[in-house]
Amino acid sequence: MREYHPNQRKLLQLVASGFVACLGVVALNRVMEGLSLPFLDFGSLYGAILAGESGPVSPTAWWGGMLWHFLNGTFVFPVIFDFLIEERFIPNRPWVKGVVLGVGAWLVFECLLKPLGGAGLFSRRSVWPPGEVLVSLASGVAYGLMLEAMTRVRIVHALYERERNAA
Repeated sequence: MREYHPNQRKLLQLVASGFVACLGVVALNRVMEGLSLPFLDFGSLYGAILAGESGPVSPTAWWGGMLWHFLNGTFVFPVIFDFLIEERFIPNRPWVKGVVLGVGAWLVFECLLKPLGGAGLFSRRSVWPPGEVLVSLASGVAYGLMLEAMTRVRIVHALYERERNAA
């Protein structure tokens, strides 16, 4: 295995892509809530894990949970995603990369984070477990696809080049 050293431009692209994908998933979950599908409240789930409690969390814990959600989605998952592509653990084909990352994020969410937050493995302690599992799968795949699509947008590269040339 080679050493992984992304350059500054690549990191900026990954962070911007992760942030946009995170915003997209939060917005998508609001839309799904409007369609009477289960709502994934990332702030409450992560807040419950941070506060060490289950059930309703305080506003402070909720904001802490949202911060955790955005830190993971903006910094952690994009770098892991890029590393897995560089090391060829994920096929380097458009859209396939996003789906593979999304399913991986969904498995982490359902097998690790949901049980820690009190919802149980694959949301079995939820009001409607199949609905929550499907909504979280849709959210994970949507995140992966948005992240993959945004990493191909070259506006961040153009902004970086313009900034570097101005200096």
